[in-house]
Amino acid sequence: MRGLRPWALLLAVVLACVTGAWLGRARPVYTELLPGEPSTLNPHLSVTAPVQTVGRFIYSSLTRVDPGGAILPDLALTWESGDGGRTWHFELDPRAKWHDGRSLRPADVAFTLSTVTQPECPGPWSGMWRIVAATVSGEHEVEVVLTEQRPLFPREVAAMPILPQHVLGLVPLRQWPQHQASSAPIGTGPFTLASRDKGRRLELKANPAYHLGQPGLETVTFIWKRVPALSAKDVAGRATAGALGRGPVWSVPKGYRLLPASGPGFAFIAFSLAADVPFFQERGVRQAWVRASGRDEVMHRAAGIGVRPLDGPYLGEQGAPIRLASDPAAARSLLERAGWRAKDRDGIMQRDGVRFQATLEVLGQRSDFVAAARILARNLRQAGMDVTVKPISFERYLQVIGGSEPFHVLLGYWSVVPSLGIGALFHSTASTQAGGANFTGYASPVLDKIVWELDRVQPGVRRSELVAECLGLMAVEVPYQFLWAVGEPFLVRDTLKGPQPGPFDRYWNVHLWKLGG
Repeated sequence: MRGLRPWALLLAVVLACVTGAWLGRARPVYTELLPGEPSTLNPHLSVTAPVQTVGRFIYSSLTRVDPGGAILPDLALTWESGDGGRTWHFELDPRAKWHDGRSLRPADVAFTLSTVTQPECPGPWSGMWRIVAATVSGEHEVEVVLTEQRPLFPREVAAMPILPQHVLGLVPLRQWPQHQASSAPIGTGPFTLASRDKGRRLELKANPAYHLGQPGLETVTFIWKRVPALSAKDVAGRATAGALGRGPVWSVPKGYRLLPASGPGFAFIAFSLAADVPFFQERGVRQAWVRASGRDEVMHRAAGIGVRPLDGPYLGEQGAPIRLASDPAAARSLLERAGWRAKDRDGIMQRDGVRFQATLEVLGQRSDFVAAARILARNLRQAGMDVTVKPISFERYLQVIGGSEPFHVLLGYWSVVPSLGIGALFHSTASTQAGGANFTGYASPVLDKIVWELDRVQPGVRRSELVAECLGLMAVEVPYQFLWAVGEPFLVRDTLKGPQPGPFDRYWNVHLWKLGG
């Protein structure tokens, strides 16, 4: 075969250069790895991570919460309540449109709020609030009437996807899983469904009519691996990003960075204040535990990198945590002030003929928690506290936090979502007997007053003052020892710009994400 003549070869090179200049280089595609295939594309039908993740790209909510806890507009431009939070008026963004071109209507919001909060709905907002009525109150306004005052309701609806009434309004809830909206969704979010290769991948494309502006990513591809949780090794070289949940992260692959987890809660030590465990009824003993524990070492050795230490329960609302290295001498001094002495050669403290012995129960299925408990026990022994680590089943764990079984000390975790106030864990009236979550028996009128107001005040100067008061009181009283934020660190390529995981949601600003060179 004869080769190309010199002039033909030159022409081919010129055409290739010109064509490349006109068409530009192919833009990089954002690929996120999921721990499994989404079972549905309706985020109100499943609480699984793959379903909820994809839903954040396709749907929008009334509001968003940024890393500082501030409530930002999304589908709602403004919101107000004149009766302390029982009745709320939302003004909707007239620019918001569904992916089929129809304008967002107040009826869509009223329909969603009234439907997905029903107990029979299987999504994460099932039974969240009791709504008396959600009605259209103007061309771009909706009124929501609740059975009780909820001053933080605009924060509670953050990340709740609004559904199209014109698509699902006449469809019975039991038929939603089979409806086309579960496989070909119509949302108002920054991305629309482009294609789905069932069993392999899901591709979205940017929504040019998105009400908050043209998304920075042109294409989003979801791939999955059928595992309970992803490791850094799963994501590296295969995807742009992925939420990690398979044990501690000890090293970050080259070309990636690890972002802190956004929610869903925090790990903590809970002390039983029951009468049959007299040790921990004393504030000085609880303080000695904290001084000996060496939280920072425990966190780094057991939880890995990418986790945030905490001094209190208010995620995203507290300053730099106090550094807590193990100080056995300081701990022994606190115990001695309370009358404890080391009388035997093993150094274990005693008082009135009783040795300082306690059992630290920890959820056995969390390897990081078990490792943390063992490091804690070693550090505590150096201060004269004999602590036995006891991994327990999830059933036993539920019995302890449900208040039906006695315990000494528990290493557990608390899930935090926008709709759940911290008062449920700390207020003296929120005992497990009263249906609350205060299973330790701690009671403080001062803390009651603080958390009551905190659960009702919007972000601002007053809320910051209350958080500082709460953290200061807890540092002295030590009803709990806070360890670190529990969640799924987000591994992303260095070329991805924009992600700033918030306290409840890592995708609150996904429309601003961009891929660089």
